[in-house]
Amino acid sequence: MEVVDLQPNRGLAGALRAGLASGLKDMHPDDVIVTMDADNSHNPALIYRMLIQIQEGSDIVIASRFRSGARIEGVSGLRRALSVGARLIFKLFMPIKGVRDYTCGYRAYRVGLLSKMSEFYGGSLIEQEGFGCMAELLLKSRKFSPIIH
Repeated sequence: MEVVDLQPNRGLAGALRAGLASGLKDMHPDDVIVTMDADNSHNPALIYRMLIQIQEGSDIVIASRFRSGARIEGVSGLRRALSVGARLIFKLFMPIKGVRDYTCGYRAYRVGLLSKMSEFYGGSLIEQEGFGCMAELLLKSRKFSPIIH
């Protein structure tokens, strides 16, 4: 495991760019990269279940807030409203099979998929800032027909 310390803070998109670049250098295609927020709003105990989904064939697993039984903790009302709004807009205009939550940053990715995406998009893999980068990754993944759970 490697810790990538970004000083000063470069925001979500900057952290994702740096973390994926670091992770993709030395990993096997069947390895997994897990992304999560650092504000204690994501329960790390879910990682095991996410890894099982990857082992069972998923390329991306999203710890969606929009699954039955999901709990939302440590998130402001505004952030909740923005997530619901984004979900409705994406489901209506750019639906992706298996995706219920387009902006959630708590995900597990199969490295093989991320490597293909990185090779194809290069420095343009993540162009959006803020939570838009999470939706951007999903939209760009469609070219590779991933299995998303």
